[in-house]
Amino acid sequence: MPPLPTPLRAALGLAATALEEARRLPDRAIELPMLAVSTALQMSLRAQQRYAHLAARGDDLLNRRETTDDAPPWATFDDPVPVQTLDVADRETKPGSTVRRPRNVKPSAFDSIGDQ
Repeated sequence: MPPLPTPLRAALGLAATALEEARRLPDRAIELPMLAVSTALQMSLRAQQRYAHLAARGDDLLNRRETTDDAPPWATFDDPVPVQTLDVADRETKPGSTVRRPRNVKPSAFDSIGDQ
Protein backbone atom coordinates (compact mmCIF):
# COMPACT_ATOMS: atom_id res chain seq x y z
CA MET A 1 0.00 0.00 0.00
CA PRO A 2 1.49 3.37 -1.02
CA PRO A 3 1.79 6.03 1.71
CA LEU A 4 -1.00 8.58 1.90
CA PRO A 5 -0.25 12.14 0.75
CA THR A 6 0.93 14.52 3.49
CA PRO A 7 -2.10 16.88 3.26
CA LEU A 8 -4.47 13.95 3.77
CA ARG A 9 -2.51 12.68 6.77
CA ALA A 10 -2.51 16.21 8.23
CA ALA A 11 -6.30 16.42 7.76
CA LEU A 12 -6.73 13.09 9.58
CA GLY A 13 -4.54 14.33 12.41
CA LEU A 14 -6.61 17.50 12.63
CA ALA A 15 -9.84 15.50 12.76
CA ALA A 16 -8.45 13.31 15.55
CA THR A 17 -7.36 16.37 17.54
CA ALA A 18 -10.77 18.03 17.07
CA LEU A 19 -12.50 14.83 18.27
CA GLU A 20 -10.31 14.68 21.40
CA GLU A 21 -10.97 18.36 22.18
CA ALA A 22 -14.72 17.83 21.68
CA ARG A 23 -14.62 15.02 24.25
CA ARG A 24 -12.81 17.29 26.76
CA LEU A 25 -15.17 20.22 26.16
CA PRO A 26 -17.62 19.48 29.02
CA ASP A 27 -14.72 19.39 31.49
CA ARG A 28 -13.19 22.57 30.10
CA ALA A 29 -16.48 24.51 29.84
CA ILE A 30 -15.98 25.75 33.40
CA GLU A 31 -12.60 27.22 32.42
CA LEU A 32 -13.85 29.04 29.30
CA PRO A 33 -15.02 32.31 30.97
CA MET A 34 -11.73 32.70 32.82
CA LEU A 35 -9.82 31.84 29.65
CA ALA A 36 -11.77 34.49 27.72
CA VAL A 37 -11.11 37.15 30.38
CA SER A 38 -7.42 36.34 30.63
CA THR A 39 -7.07 36.37 26.85
CA ALA A 40 -8.80 39.76 26.65
CA LEU A 41 -6.54 41.17 29.38
CA GLN A 42 -3.48 39.78 27.65
CA MET A 43 -4.50 41.39 24.35
CA SER A 44 -5.18 44.68 26.14
CA LEU A 45 -1.75 44.60 27.77
CA ARG A 46 -0.09 43.88 24.44
CA ALA A 47 -1.97 46.78 22.83
CA GLN A 48 -0.84 49.10 25.65
CA GLN A 49 2.74 47.92 25.23
CA ARG A 50 2.62 48.53 21.47
CA TYR A 51 1.12 51.99 22.05
CA ALA A 52 3.84 52.85 24.58
CA HIS A 53 6.50 51.57 22.18
CA LEU A 54 5.12 53.74 19.36
CA ALA A 55 5.00 56.78 21.67
CA ALA A 56 8.61 56.15 22.72
CA ARG A 57 9.69 55.93 19.09
CA GLY A 58 7.86 59.19 18.40
CA ASP A 59 9.65 60.81 21.33
CA ASP A 60 12.98 59.58 19.98
CA LEU A 61 12.17 61.07 16.60
CA LEU A 62 11.21 64.41 18.14
CA ASN A 63 14.30 64.51 20.34
CA ARG A 64 16.54 64.20 17.30
CA ARG A 65 15.07 67.41 15.87
CA GLU A 66 16.88 70.63 16.59
CA THR A 67 14.81 72.79 18.92
CA THR A 68 14.76 76.57 18.93
CA ASP A 69 13.00 79.25 20.92
CA ASP A 70 11.60 80.84 17.77
CA ALA A 71 7.95 80.24 16.98
CA PRO A 72 7.37 78.09 13.89
CA PRO A 73 6.06 79.95 10.86
CA TRP A 74 2.72 78.15 10.97
CA ALA A 75 2.02 79.04 14.63
CA THR A 76 -0.38 81.84 15.43
CA PHE A 77 -0.86 83.32 18.87
CA ASP A 78 -3.76 85.30 20.27
CA ASP A 79 -3.25 88.54 22.12
CA PRO A 80 -3.06 88.02 25.87
CA VAL A 81 -6.40 88.34 27.64
CA PRO A 82 -6.31 90.97 30.39
CA VAL A 83 -7.03 89.59 33.84
CA GLN A 84 -9.54 91.54 35.85
CA THR A 85 -9.24 91.53 39.60
CA LEU A 86 -12.12 92.46 41.84
CA ASP A 87 -11.57 94.72 44.77
CA VAL A 88 -13.28 93.79 48.03
CA ALA A 89 -15.49 96.87 47.74
CA ASP A 90 -16.51 95.84 44.21
CA ARG A 91 -17.38 92.35 45.40
CA GLU A 92 -19.62 93.68 48.14
CA THR A 93 -21.64 95.90 45.83
CA LYS A 94 -22.13 93.36 43.03
CA PRO A 95 -25.50 91.59 43.01
CA GLY A 96 -25.34 87.92 43.90
CA SER A 97 -22.28 88.35 46.09
CA THR A 98 -22.21 86.14 49.17
CA VAL A 99 -19.75 88.28 51.15
CA ARG A 100 -21.30 91.38 52.67
CA ARG A 101 -20.03 93.98 55.06
CA PRO A 102 -21.92 93.97 58.36
CA ARG A 103 -24.25 96.95 58.80
CA ASN A 104 -24.30 99.09 61.90
CA VAL A 105 -22.35 96.50 63.86
CA LYS A 106 -19.14 97.10 65.72
CA PRO A 107 -16.39 94.96 64.12
CA SER A 108 -15.16 92.07 66.20
CA ALA A 109 -11.57 91.82 67.42
CA PHE A 110 -10.93 89.36 64.62
CA ASP A 111 -12.14 91.81 61.94
CA SER A 112 -10.13 94.72 63.30
CA ILE A 113 -6.72 92.97 63.44
CA GLY A 114 -5.57 94.32 60.09
CA ASP A 115 -6.76 97.89 60.85
CA GLN A 116 -4.00 98.67 63.38
